[in-house]
Amino acid sequence: MANLRTILVLLTFSLMIASCGDKLKNVPDNIVEENKLVSLLVDIHLTDAMLTKEKKPHTEKYETAIKMYPSVLLKHNINRAIFDSTIRYYVKFPDKFTKIYDDVLRELSILEGKVQEKPGSKDEEE
Repeated sequence: MANLRTILVLLTFSLMIASCGDKLKNVPDNIVEENKLVSLLVDIHLTDAMLTKEKKPHTEKYETAIKMYPSVLLKHNINRAIFDSTIRYYVKFPDKFTKIYDDVLRELSILEGKVQEKPGSKDEEE
């Protein structure tokens, strides 16, 4: 009886794990694939940084952002609805989303390093 219970528990646990894995493998068609999402998020964060650095009133930054974000999405051949669906999808899988953001941070760090290596960069002037 105990062996049967153990087998049932293991089988149930295995099915739960398999079903969780299948959800991520069966990514809907309207979801941006991970490597493209990394590139898109890098561009979005670069846009955020550029807007934050500007010395303009908040209302002007907002107006600039309204113009810039659609062009970032267009560059990656997606629209706002697909972007929103993609983010909602990956939020359901925090481990996967964390990995995606680890890749985003790695790419941003690489870009930051390249900027700091250029002659006349801010670090060399100090």
